[in-house]
Formats: sequence, C-alpha cells, structure tokens
Amino acid sequence: MMNCSSFKRNIYRWIEKISDKKRCLTVTDIEGEFEASKKVTKNAICISNGIDPSEMDGIICQAEKLKTNRRRPTVCMLGKVVHQKNPELFNNIAKELPDIDFVWIGAGPLEEKLDSPNVETTGWLTRVQATARIMESDIFLFPSAWESLSIALLEVMYIGKPCVVSRVDGNKDVIQSNYNGYVCDTKEEYLHAISNLLENKEIAERYGRQARQDILEKYNVNVMEQEYRKLLAVLGI
Repeated sequence: MMNCSSFKRNIYRWIEKISDKKRCLTVTDIEGEFEASKKVTKNAICISNGIDPSEMDGIICQAEKLKTNRRRPTVCMLGKVVHQKNPELFNNIAKELPDIDFVWIGAGPLEEKLDSPNVETTGWLTRVQATARIMESDIFLFPSAWESLSIALLEVMYIGKPCVVSRVDGNKDVIQSNYNGYVCDTKEEYLHAISNLLENKEIAERYGRQARQDILEKYNVNVMEQEYRKLLAVLGI
C-alpha cells in the first residue's frame, strides 16, 4: 500500500501480529499475500478470490448488443484514475504507440495525467457498458503500482482478452508471461508485449482462451465455496 505512510503500515503489521497471538486465522486471497503473511503470523492459509461465471455470462450477453466495430487497434484499462493504477505509465505507453487507441474505462482525480492524443477517458460506465468496451478492445493493459487480486482483472480474463500487467502481487499470481498474457517490469517490455499481441492474432487469441480457462478452473466462486467448506470442516464449524 504505497499510498500509506510507513507508520500506518507498521500499525497494520502490529495488529496482525497481535491477532496471531490471539490465534486468529488469516485468510489471504493470493499467493503473494500468503507469503507476506508468514512474516507476521503462523496461522495463515490461501484461498484464491474468484468471480461468478454465470453472472458474467449474463453481463456479456447484454454487452454484445452495445459493441461497436472499432477500426483501429485498441488497448483498454479499467479502474479509478489514481496513483495505484499508474496512469502516468499508461499514458507514456500510449504516447509511444500513436497508431493505437488507448481507452481508460473509469474516472478519478488524476485524469489530467492521461493527456496523450490517442487516450480516451470514458468516465464511469455501467457494468454492461464497461464490459462492452472491453469486449471491443484487443488487449487489456493493467500497469498497477500495487494490487491485491483484482476482480476487474479476473473478469477481463473470463471475457477472454489477453492481459498485459505489472509485476505486482495479484497480477503476477494469475497472469504468466507466454502462457495467458504478459507480466512486465519496464515500459519497453510493455511496448514489446502490446506490439507482439497485435501482430500475432493467433497468440493473442490463445492467451485469451487460456486466461478464460484459468478462471473456469481456479478463480471462481464455485472453487472458493469448496475451499471454504473444507476449511470450516477442519475447524469443526
């Protein structure tokens, strides 16, 4: 949480250590958080977060009616325009690729950072409208400075879009380079990943299919329910 002072982060760490002595169980939703939790508690497990595929199917069905046929390659992002989501990097990447449309679905206090001529900021949309904009895009770019496990990212994966993400906890837990998208560290890596996906439609489609399959197999509410049932059974609840 880079938007918090070290003092506040230390308070959170102190609370977690006290909870450990009270024998509270910490449940993390990603492996990165699970590894971090081991530094402050012995009582921790990981149960991955997930989305509801059946709910998403209904939203996708409605969004199909709103899709438009965009002529230029399009890269999109979904989220509040704040420091955490790294609008400066998003904008710098867009400047390097002037022949590609970049769409930021959302709004926020740092919208002035998105000043490249090929960047569109949509403002807040309904869930169906946002899904339609994602569906008509070619790539989902998610350059967050830090994350947990983003529900938005999981939903985009279920839609079947190839994702290009930052190497932070949450993102790197669900996206693997050359498997279901790309994980990047530098602007040059983002540029290479986007260009490669746009130039190789077969690879882009394969990564998108794999991302969707990962949701169906791992990151959904049905799997979550099974894991929590197992946990409650062990606890005797």
